[in-house]
Amino acid sequence: MRACLIALLALGYTLTEAKAETVAPPDSGYASDAWLESATSWSDEQQRREAEIAAYLNDQDPGRASQYGFAPGHTPALAWNWFDRHPVGFSGVPLVLLQTLLSLDPATETDPDLLPLARIWRQASPVPGESGVFTLDHLGSSPHPADYDNGTAKPAQDRRFSLPNGFVFDPTVQPEEVRRINAKLFVMRQLDLTTLLRSSLRKRIYEDDIDYQTEPEKYQTAPNHDAVFFACSACHTGRVVVGGEIDNSGNMVQQGQVRFLHGMPNTEIEAQHYSELLLATGLALVESGFSMDSQTLPDPDDIEANRDVVKALLVRMIDRARKDDTVGTIYGPSPEEIRRAKLQTYWVAKDFATHVANLIGTAVKTQYIYHQVGKTYAYDANNPQKVTPDQKVPDMMNNRPGQMDAFGVAAGLVALHTKRPDNTYVRFMQDDFPDNPLFTGIATLPGFETPADADAAGERIFANVESWAPSVPAPIDIKSLNWSVHRVHANWDGNQGAAARALASGTSATGNPLETNVRIHEPLNPFINNLPPPPYPFEIDKEKARRGMEVYERENCASCHKPHNDKIYPVAELGVDENRSRVTSEVARFGLAGLVMEACRVFMRKYPGNDWCLPRDGDGNVITDTAAAYDDYFRDIPGRVRAGSNGYKADMLHGIWARAPYLHNGSVPTLMHLMCPKTRPAKFTRGNIYYDQAMVGFEWNIVPQQRYSPHDTMSIKGYDTAEFGRSNGGHDFAANLCPDTSGLDPVADRDEIARRVLASEIGDLLEYLKTF
Repeated sequence: MRACLIALLALGYTLTEAKAETVAPPDSGYASDAWLESATSWSDEQQRREAEIAAYLNDQDPGRASQYGFAPGHTPALAWNWFDRHPVGFSGVPLVLLQTLLSLDPATETDPDLLPLARIWRQASPVPGESGVFTLDHLGSSPHPADYDNGTAKPAQDRRFSLPNGFVFDPTVQPEEVRRINAKLFVMRQLDLTTLLRSSLRKRIYEDDIDYQTEPEKYQTAPNHDAVFFACSACHTGRVVVGGEIDNSGNMVQQGQVRFLHGMPNTEIEAQHYSELLLATGLALVESGFSMDSQTLPDPDDIEANRDVVKALLVRMIDRARKDDTVGTIYGPSPEEIRRAKLQTYWVAKDFATHVANLIGTAVKTQYIYHQVGKTYAYDANNPQKVTPDQKVPDMMNNRPGQMDAFGVAAGLVALHTKRPDNTYVRFMQDDFPDNPLFTGIATLPGFETPADADAAGERIFANVESWAPSVPAPIDIKSLNWSVHRVHANWDGNQGAAARALASGTSATGNPLETNVRIHEPLNPFINNLPPPPYPFEIDKEKARRGMEVYERENCASCHKPHNDKIYPVAELGVDENRSRVTSEVARFGLAGLVMEACRVFMRKYPGNDWCLPRDGDGNVITDTAAAYDDYFRDIPGRVRAGSNGYKADMLHGIWARAPYLHNGSVPTLMHLMCPKTRPAKFTRGNIYYDQAMVGFEWNIVPQQRYSPHDTMSIKGYDTAEFGRSNGGHDFAANLCPDTSGLDPVADRDEIARRVLASEIGDLLEYLKTF
């Protein structure tokens, strides 16, 4: 245990001794309430909580695991490993190919065939990084926590992990050995891909016949190469700078230490921008037959790959494994890592046409989901539902650090899966849930009024996408996960049951039930149910916090922010932006639920007797009513909209200090702005991990002129609350306690605003909220 605790120092913790005992949130109130009644200093309380988190992440005791709700054989330590180091799906890009793309630099690339790819993957940063002006900052993912020394990022050559944090592959994959590997790699440089490319495209754009009834072992299985995809930690590990300081011009006064906040939202990542990069890459590999302007799904026989670009990419990938000065950068410099790099490169090169076809196929599907569906309807610049005709619409795939439009965009997946050649997706739903409205009919939806069999249902889902696709943009903030046991519903709008959240998220992220890593999701619900929130890493005025506790109780904040609150608060009551609360249609709801259920059924066929993935009731029993099970996967959002009750849930505020910006759409930068609506800025920045201790939230206006440390990443972008779906109105429940700030500008007069608010009861309340 002590060795593990020492290792946690690299993750940003300051540890005393961790005690091997269970951790759990209080039945009511917050963990800090007992501290406020004690004589313990905040520094000691911080260390106690940090040690508690470290002990939980390393806990391998089966007895405590059982108390937490883990299945036999699962523990918090195992779940943490799967959360941090295993992909949620198996559909990723081969590591050796991705590393080749990431290595291309527009400033130094001399091959004209590779220069377009270089410009996709490395982009100019306003603050040059260790590799120069062109960096990978735009991915919004830092080095892995283990690659920091006392809170400072190590140089690339000294890191243990060669990929950004959260970009992982299944570590259990072992490549087949090859004799005379160097000679065979050289031969691979001469590979003729012409015939192979054409035959591979059809297979990878539209799947071959699928038979998981008789061959379940073929699905939800890691490929024989290291396929890079997101781990849970990619989106659910935040960062904060502690001990650092910048002046009003953004110049560094003192370098701080970066700390990682496990379970908290990554406020920097742009996961859907990564999809945009894959889309651009696939397009760069195409000569003709498919483009960004395609209005229909292309016929694979019409797509011609750009053979010059493909061949140049193949040769560069192979040469990186052959050359001594680059092979050690693929996995690492050890003999074992170099051997793995060579073997992986050989096997990926041997099947390179398939991997190129995969990239092009991914681009085709992404272009359909985001452009033919998303941009045509929700993200249309002329969207008729905008507040005013000249109102701007947010970018569909970019400029949203810490955000995504997961369920709005995922609706396009439903249409795509109806195009499986053998219609297995729609047939599965009909067999699994015959009374599904997709087959019995939806009276309120044009094109779906009458009953239909599986073939007709699939055809009308695809043909009538305009009638059921999301009609408004709804990018929202990534949720925190800590102490999720207090939540009845998942997601901001409570559109899923709490037990459905893990697998539903993994299936949507992967985009394919047959490639979802269902196995690793099993221990994730008990893991996040019991994962403690990180403590506020700065000083706290205990007396002020005690007064704030009295304000919190007097104002009855806990009437909403209480454990197991199952109420959905209507938009009309909250006054907040409504877009997210109404993006899911009947077709999207049942279609997405069908994808999650299919992932579960395939898993159950592959692992007979293990039904963990089926929806469960509050007592942990499997929901046997199929309609109720589908409802647990995706709630009746359309029914709420029809009833005028669409809205959002109110969670407990565990670790609320680290969950900035605030509201579901991240339109309010700090807790002070949330409490006092008149102080909210119309524009601010997101992605900064310096912390505004006065206003309680991440720095929202001053942009650093230097990196957090020389080898770290930094991605900061603007946010405009005037854009459609980004309104910062609502949640004004404590506004009556705010001081008079009339005549003050939220940006120019921020110091005066902070002074006045901190001197009020709101200042006391903010101090109390820091302790959660």
